[in-house]
Amino acid sequence: MVAALAGLGVFSSLWCRTLGMGSERQERMKVLGARLRALRAEAGLSGAALAQGAGVGQPTVSKVENGRMVPSSDVLERLARALLLDEATSREVRELSA
Repeated sequence: MVAALAGLGVFSSLWCRTLGMGSERQERMKVLGARLRALRAEAGLSGAALAQGAGVGQPTVSKVENGRMVPSSDVLERLARALLLDEATSREVRELSA
């Protein structure tokens, strides 16, 4: 199953790094997560609805929002699209993840 999914590019496009980083990076991920949670709430979406709209798992949304996972650029882009973020807000979110 894993090999089949890997062959489809599922893991490469949705790959996320888990936290194993310095405290400064952890703090940035908490800030990113809080910002995404606030944007989700403003959009009136549940975590499950955001996950479905972005094509990611609900645990991924939860881990990102709680600062426990660093989203890949692809996942971050999917979340931004699902939240219908304008360019300025999308850029702000990308900068938080850098």
